[in-house]
Amino acid sequence: MIRTTVIFLLGFLISNSFAQIPYTANLRTHVDSIITNMIDTEGTNEYQSPTVQQLADWDSTISKLLSADYSDAAIYANQIDYRLLAFTDNGDNQSKLYYVLEQTQASTNYWGTFIYNPSPGRTKLFIQSPHPKNEFNTGKQGFFVFKEIGARAFFLTGIYRCNNSAFTDCDGTTSVCTGSSEKYRISDQPHVVNGTLHKTTERMENRISDMITIQLHGFSKDGNDPDLIMSNGIQSDTPPVDYLDLLRTNLLTQDATLTFVIVHEDQNWTELRGLVNTQGRLINGAPDPCDDNATVNTGRFLHLEQAKVKLRETEADWTKMANALASTFAEDGLPVELVSFDGEIVENKIKLVWQTATETKNYGFDVEKSNSRDIWEKIAFINGHGNSSSPKEYVYIDENPSVGKNKYRLKQIDTDGAFKYLETLEIEIENIVPSELSLFQNYPNPFNPVTIIEYELPTEGIVTLKIYDLLGKEISTLVNGHKNPGRYSVEFNAENLPSGIYFYRLTSNGEHRLIRKMQLLK
Repeated sequence: MIRTTVIFLLGFLISNSFAQIPYTANLRTHVDSIITNMIDTEGTNEYQSPTVQQLADWDSTISKLLSADYSDAAIYANQIDYRLLAFTDNGDNQSKLYYVLEQTQASTNYWGTFIYNPSPGRTKLFIQSPHPKNEFNTGKQGFFVFKEIGARAFFLTGIYRCNNSAFTDCDGTTSVCTGSSEKYRISDQPHVVNGTLHKTTERMENRISDMITIQLHGFSKDGNDPDLIMSNGIQSDTPPVDYLDLLRTNLLTQDATLTFVIVHEDQNWTELRGLVNTQGRLINGAPDPCDDNATVNTGRFLHLEQAKVKLRETEADWTKMANALASTFAEDGLPVELVSFDGEIVENKIKLVWQTATETKNYGFDVEKSNSRDIWEKIAFINGHGNSSSPKEYVYIDENPSVGKNKYRLKQIDTDGAFKYLETLEIEIENIVPSELSLFQNYPNPFNPVTIIEYELPTEGIVTLKIYDLLGKEISTLVNGHKNPGRYSVEFNAENLPSGIYFYRLTSNGEHRLIRKMQLLK
């Protein structure tokens, strides 16, 4: 009997999966902790460049994130010792969801942290802090700006730029690490092409039309240096839209004492121009960002070198940059004008109906439902009408609502992948008789150490719900007794169990059996 059970259970291993991890905390505190614990030693070689396969897995993770395919993104992240957090930020008296791609605690891949905003106010803005710890406060400033202006994404490199003693093959020299001119180190990600910062920029540049990348740097001001040295990563040419000129105007509104150099305006300026920055070269269309200078100024790469005083020292200083960038790049308008979102109960089902007045670049809607632990899950996708100036109506029927409160929300997705959350709707059902015996996937999964298991009974009877380990040994009995028809929810606490694969089996009236797999990750 045990041998048969083992063979049956092993069949489920083929589809072993990982999911994003629900996480609720103050995101700013979380980022501050990452920066505080960042390795800042020179030449100790903790940083190692990702292999070709690791870089491909990182690229796939970012690509899946941009497609809102978070489960697959989590799978790719796991393959490179990273994890994907579905991070509900409860700071500033708010509750907003972000996706945080970060190292696992055991990882030695110090490649950085990527934070994705699934409902940005400015969908085309990508904020980067390439030297978050050693260029004083640029990491904290970068996150502050990202959050304040509602940018789409934020990248924080993971280690001191001089950590590895090996040199990159890309051109350019610096005296930052030793005081003498030398090639850039492989751990200096704005000057390599085989790093996660460059790969992320490359992937987002390919997916987001007219993306604006903003790198926040810091320098030690002396002599006649200005407060800001601003560059598009190219010395010549005025770009089609001169965002740096607009930013200067808006910064002066914040602080009239600030002084500036804009590199494409001053052909004689020779310091901190960002000309060998590989992300700038990429965005400006250089054939080989590792070795070729850009020859076209797109204006979509903003390399901002900032003095400490007046710009980086305090949160009040960071607010100047946030406000100026918010004025330079207007907040996106809503692509869809939603008129109504309603629901009704029809024969034990819930019918959702919503109407739009106009639509612009509307790819469609994800219909999401909140489970009993208030975690939103996608239950359907409904195609949009693209561009429309006339009213449109949409319908979705939830075939499996729960007894009690059912909460739904709409996530509107643009044709370029950006999305916004629209209305939320709550409908309560007093009683449901399911049409068939059902055992649902536990959530969260993977879990640590508590998870929820739900099941439905079409008829009354004797019901058992048991947990087994990978060898088929019974671990726990969660349910054993008479149950009426309906939907049920059971909590399983694995606090005293080791990490691993487990199975849960539902039996009704001794005959009907359903089994599912779950993973405990500690």
